[in-house]
Amino acid sequence: FRSHSLVNKQEFQYFYRRDGAFEHFAQPLREPSLVALGQRLLKIPHVRTQPIPGQVWHSEMFSYGRYLFTALIEPACNDTSALCHQDCLSWTSLMKDQGRLALLGRFPQSRLLGESLATYREWERSLTQCLASVPSELVPMSEVKKVFWRADIPNETGSQWRLIDAARSMNQKMFRDSEINDQILTKALNDKLGYYTTEEEADNLAFSWLSLVGLPVSAAFDHWWAFAAYFDPNTLDSPLNFGLARCRQLYDANPRWSEHGRQLRVPIGSFSDPHHSTCYRIWNLDQRRRGIRTELEEAPMASLDFELLKKMAADAL
Repeated sequence: FRSHSLVNKQEFQYFYRRDGAFEHFAQPLREPSLVALGQRLLKIPHVRTQPIPGQVWHSEMFSYGRYLFTALIEPACNDTSALCHQDCLSWTSLMKDQGRLALLGRFPQSRLLGESLATYREWERSLTQCLASVPSELVPMSEVKKVFWRADIPNETGSQWRLIDAARSMNQKMFRDSEINDQILTKALNDKLGYYTTEEEADNLAFSWLSLVGLPVSAAFDHWWAFAAYFDPNTLDSPLNFGLARCRQLYDANPRWSEHGRQLRVPIGSFSDPHHSTCYRIWNLDQRRRGIRTELEEAPMASLDFELLKKMAADAL
């Protein structure tokens, strides 16, 4: 009944206040006053792009690079006689060089350092030069609107209109949306907003069950530190998300999870993903370590109509 596939979702996916009063119990109490803020957070994309100091283009624009290349730039500027061919050559050559692009790894979700950061800077500079050289008559407006779908593009464009105008319009919206999203996430952190999901429930149950099968609770922490070392080593630290090094520093602090004598609450990360940030999952289990018991914790059981369940299974087959 409490597995991911059968769990009664109405018992979870709700908001609570992380005030410490219920953090060692199975389920914290719902907080109706936080619902409005929580609903705003759920609309924020769960994939957070890493910012680059001094960047011209929002990191998310990098995700559109391949589409931009195949749909607009290559058809318009590949011919050596095209007006934009020479100005776009540096960017198109980089886009075709899979070896160099591989240096960027999981960007824009991961951080860039050293050679990978230098490659990104070149990508930005050459993209700006290329976009500025492509006149409107070389690109079908229908394709421009598909690539830069968030841009404000006038129905009637004059002779001075260029592809870079659409790119800049969408870029400005990305930066503005990121700023608004950060403000909402910061408010959630300041208001101690928690989001109790089925995934947090799964973490808590597994943690409670470890001792029942003869394993120390330290096994959970060993797992999550290994998980963080594999997936989060290059996560860029911010007040809204803690990477591996920052998380380890706070975990090893005396007292734990403190800085300059002040207790910190680890941010959840994205609220639109039921899987909270790795550091939060470590923090959450560390809070619950105090209340670990050797018996199962009480929780509501899902109410299922088994005749209906059998019918749904038969219909699915």
